[in-house]
Order: sequence, then C-alpha cells, then structure tokens
Amino acid sequence: MLSAIGDEIIALCITFLTNSEYIKNPYLKAKLVSLMFHGIWPVYHRSKGIIGDSLTGSQFANDYLLHALMKFYIEVESTGAHTQFYDKFNIRYEIFQVIKCIWTNDIYQQRLTQESKYVSLDTCDSKTTNTAQDKYPILPAVCQPALE
Repeated sequence: MLSAIGDEIIALCITFLTNSEYIKNPYLKAKLVSLMFHGIWPVYHRSKGIIGDSLTGSQFANDYLLHALMKFYIEVESTGAHTQFYDKFNIRYEIFQVIKCIWTNDIYQQRLTQESKYVSLDTCDSKTTNTAQDKYPILPAVCQPALE
C-alpha cells in the first residue's frame, strides 16, 4: 500500500512541477520538491527513504522526473522576495538531493544526455538577427536571438 501512495505522490509532484499553468507560484512548487526531498531521507532500513525506491523504479518517474526537476531548477530564478538569494539556494539544494538520489538509475543519466542534445524551441525566438549570429557563431541560428 505504501508504494501505491508513494507513486501517487510522485505523479502529483511531477505533474504540477512540469505544468506551470496549474501552479504558477514558485514557492508553492518548491513545497512539492520539499515533499520529495523529505521522502528520500533515510528511514530505519530504507537507505533511500520512503519514496526513493519508487523514484528510481517507477516508469512515470523515469520518463518525466528529471525534466520536471530541471525545468523547475530554472524557474526558481523568478523568485522575487527579499530573501530570494537564500531561497534559491535552499530550493536548488533540495532539487540536487533528489537528483543525487535517483542518479544511481542509468535511465536518468540517459535522459540527461538526451535533454542536453536537444534545444527547446520554446525558449528561443524564431527571428534571427545578424548581430546575434556575429556574437555567437557556434550556436544554432534558432536560439541566437534569445541571447541578446
């Protein structure tokens, strides 16, 4: 029964971390990461905590967790409170610990390799300018305007 509940919590966290349309508040999304972070703390005979084994063994988590964590790692930049400098470190530390827990699974290492090969067209503007091509001749032409 615990694994079913763990799988539901993981699916909930991944779904809301991935889809920014549902939850726009980065602090609320950070609580989802905190939920996973506290779920991977070692407890008694479980070295990966209550949900650590589910994070490495669940097909849904294998497909979507790393992308969701990386996406939120970038979104943390939009926090704007007076304590934002420290908040970013705390949130990113928890993300790092979750990634560190799942890194033993080779599937996540392959997912990171796949993600690094492809540039998301959502983050790049479709227009290109000569100044961007002059400044960054190595980068693909699609992403160069985003750098200006």
